[in-house]
Amino acid sequence: MRARPSIEFAKSYIGDAIDTIVEVGVQGGGNASAMSEVLRPKMFYLVDAYHTVIDGNEVFTKDEANRWFKEACLNIWNIPNCQFILKNSREASLYVPNNLDLVYIDATHTQLSLMIDIACWYPKIRMGGIICGHDYKKDLPPNQVRAIVDFLFKDKVQTGDVDWWIVKEKENYV
Repeated sequence: MRARPSIEFAKSYIGDAIDTIVEVGVQGGGNASAMSEVLRPKMFYLVDAYHTVIDGNEVFTKDEANRWFKEACLNIWNIPNCQFILKNSREASLYVPNNLDLVYIDATHTQLSLMIDIACWYPKIRMGGIICGHDYKKDLPPNQVRAIVDFLFKDKVQTGDVDWWIVKEKENYV
């Protein structure tokens, strides 16, 4: 899998000084593998509860979640200093240290879930770090991800393909 636009931006913006990153919503681990290959973090936290979930109009069963977890394990087995946190986003944010270089959000895509993800993870990102995510679809209204990101970050959001990202320049947007 090719690295997503926000990850390419992070590499060009931060360079080789990437210490700690988080992916919220790992699913099969393909993006985690690409992130690790491009960013080469010293520590990589993978957050996914792997349980039955309703995501917009889609329902993912426990069997599907188990299949994704097995797939993720196969995709990330060789990533050094990688740790799964098998909890929801809010609970997991309590376990991960502050001063994160990057948080990539691609979990449940409801407005409430995305707002909780951003509220939990944004304060943990260091100044100059990056919060980013997936499924920012400009051409497919109504898009809940786009609506929340635009509302919270207004003119600071940058996009590429279906990714969004901002560089943390001040302590509180939300």
